Amino acid sequence: MTRLFSSSHLLAFALILATTTLSAHGRMAQRLRLIDSNHDRAISLTEALNARQARFLTLDLNHDGVLSATELQSPRAGKRAAARMTRLDKNADRNVSHSEWDAQVGNLFARVDANNDHIITGTELRTLRQENSRKRR
Repeated sequence: MTRLFSSSHLLAFALILATTTLSAHGRMAQRLRLIDSNHDRAISLTEALNARQARFLTLDLNHDGVLSATELQSPRAGKRAAARMTRLDKNADRNVSHSEWDAQVGNLFARVDANNDHIITGTELRTLRQENSRKRR
């Protein structure tokens, strides 16, 4: 099986963020290269979780082990912080814990990993991008 990334966003990510613009495509490919720590041109669940954990630590500005609404609204968090908080904060305590943060990766990974081998390939990412493109029409 060929494991090529010509394309997630991602995680799944990078997987959900798959877009159709050329510049977005380039950013996605760059993010995937960073997530692919063993450079095998595929993203394992472990690599995805490690990347997600690193992102959590970057956003946790006060290092208290949870992400507050303020931290998710920081410039480091990106544009959709409020929506992200609502989606991630499953227990509605106005903080996102490690487990809430990591759960998104597992759920997304399962959705993208079509053959359930715990590895996301370029083919699986292209399929996701095509499905997202059809939904937007």
